[in-house]
Amino acid sequence: MSTFGKTWWGEQWLNSLNNIDYSNRLPRGASYARSGHVVKINLNGNHISAKVQGTRKSPYKVDIILPPFFDPELGEFLHEIKRRPVILSKLLNRELDPSVLTLAETFKLKVFPKQWNDFKMQCSCPDWAVPCKHLASVIYKVSAEIDNNPFNVFSLHNVDLLAEMEKMGIVVNKKSIEIPGIKSLFFDKTKLAETYNPESAYTKLNFSELKPMNEALTSLLTPMPVFYTYSGDFKEKYRFRLFKAVKGLQKVSGGKISLAQFLESTRYSAQNISTHTKNSIVIDDSAVVKVLVNDKSFPLIDFIYQLSLIPVSHTYDYQPSTALLHTALQLATHLVAKGAVVPQIVHLQDKSYSIRWLPAMLSKEVKKLVAELDNMVPPEAFMWQDKKRAMPVTKDIGLNLLSVFTSELVRLSVGFEKDDPISNLFFTNETYPFAQPGEEALAGGIMVWLQKFYISQGNFQHTLVVEELSNDRFGVSFLVDKIGDKTFNSIPLKKILISEEFNDTRFEILQSLMQLSPFVEGLDAYINSDGNKAIIMEGSSFGHFLMQIIPALQLLDINILLPKALQHILKPKASVKIKKKAGGKSFLRLNELLDFEWQVAIGDRVMGEQEFRELLSNSEGLIKFKANYIYVGQDEL
Repeated sequence: MSTFGKTWWGEQWLNSLNNIDYSNRLPRGASYARSGHVVKINLNGNHISAKVQGTRKSPYKVDIILPPFFDPELGEFLHEIKRRPVILSKLLNRELDPSVLTLAETFKLKVFPKQWNDFKMQCSCPDWAVPCKHLASVIYKVSAEIDNNPFNVFSLHNVDLLAEMEKMGIVVNKKSIEIPGIKSLFFDKTKLAETYNPESAYTKLNFSELKPMNEALTSLLTPMPVFYTYSGDFKEKYRFRLFKAVKGLQKVSGGKISLAQFLESTRYSAQNISTHTKNSIVIDDSAVVKVLVNDKSFPLIDFIYQLSLIPVSHTYDYQPSTALLHTALQLATHLVAKGAVVPQIVHLQDKSYSIRWLPAMLSKEVKKLVAELDNMVPPEAFMWQDKKRAMPVTKDIGLNLLSVFTSELVRLSVGFEKDDPISNLFFTNETYPFAQPGEEALAGGIMVWLQKFYISQGNFQHTLVVEELSNDRFGVSFLVDKIGDKTFNSIPLKKILISEEFNDTRFEILQSLMQLSPFVEGLDAYINSDGNKAIIMEGSSFGHFLMQIIPALQLLDINILLPKALQHILKPKASVKIKKKAGGKSFLRLNELLDFEWQVAIGDRVMGEQEFRELLSNSEGLIKFKANYIYVGQDEL
């Protein structure tokens, strides 16, 4: 069953329906919202117009108007938002900071309706009650739009927040909040053609350094994502279905079955790839993939099956395109088997959406293999087809080619799920238009949910720096690098916050940095104070940050700079020294025969139990010991 108001701001919107009970109209309104009776919704400024199918043949017309915001209160409110960059940075990630509500109330602006008569409402049905079930159903449906795009909170009061911020001199890179169009992912107009050596297609890749990533990557995702309007937690469904794909391909990568055996039940035709065959993967703006085998078109799955029949040791006998595509398929198989793949939502030419599976570029090992594959691809082996002609793919060639194979392997492993278009969008290469009432913002909600997977793939790289302070305290700060720009190197975040030279890039940097806000306590206050309120952690809390949070940040491909004393944390190890008691007899119990002396080893130092307890007496977690630190968790104590 669909749920409404999944975020705190969505709940606030639904508060307008509190304390109303006109003969059970609210439950019936929610039921109407779930069952598809709302056939159209249009948000135009502060006016919501809709059509709701009732008992009559023609849908009822619904109109809801919210009060617009006016100056001077609006101007003062916007000026205060400008002074707090965290608010806008989180909004760019489709998150509404709770401080917005406090600010609005300060200026007597009612962001959320407190009761139903804060609206102007009208429905063409004969029901005397306001709100009737048709009005209520629209309010419920709009909550999904607000959940997934909190900018609507302002636009419903006739305020285009981004436009207002731009008027005040704030520059926002709108591409960073848009779902990428498919063609933009395959072409780089600035990239010059390079000479290709056919011998590179026969390069053998080493997959042995790939590590299992499935659980670690899934742990980065937020539970109960707001875009999923069906019952249950989509994160758990995602975990289960991806695990199914991982387990299926592990049998192949582990040698239990061949890839051909895995694919046996899926093949439909039997074209053969000979040693003289030239092959080309072709993708179009609808994300439809076909394979040209000597210019004859075949489905991708049939081609994959034929590739799987070629032994690795025989690829030298085949054409460069065959050898390269064989290696790409092998790498894709290992990536899925390790769970080292992540989904990406893409906007198609027909305005529908597709999700493809990419190599997890958060991993340095994955990134290295993709870069090696990049240099192996013959230009004719991977093509883009538009309405007039086919042309070689020029952008992220290895990454995009692998996405073709990984997406197909995930689809073959998982299968179709009835009555769940969102799950099928993720796992079966199905497209979805998000054209139903209340769905317009859901695609953006998916993009935001997956954003942590791509935090290091923008224009900027973040480095977290830890500094030892006095009195058992630690300072945390950030440096920012612009990828590919040596003049933008290790810039302190404080300088980016206050210097005018970063006006054009500040919010692009902060948007990605806000992904770290749940991990780094005090980051919001640091940014809102222009770096004047330092991030300082006491030793008792820093131990958890060092041992639990920093590994999570490293998984996000965030660089970490630690002082020398924190780079190698010592872990105490218990040991026991046993001596035979003088005069002990063999028939006595063991503790009467022997003396047991418990000791603790810390690095190359061994201390007795009493000395170790004294060391812990005034501390817990992270403890300074000579020139190093030791860490003892509560479970180890």
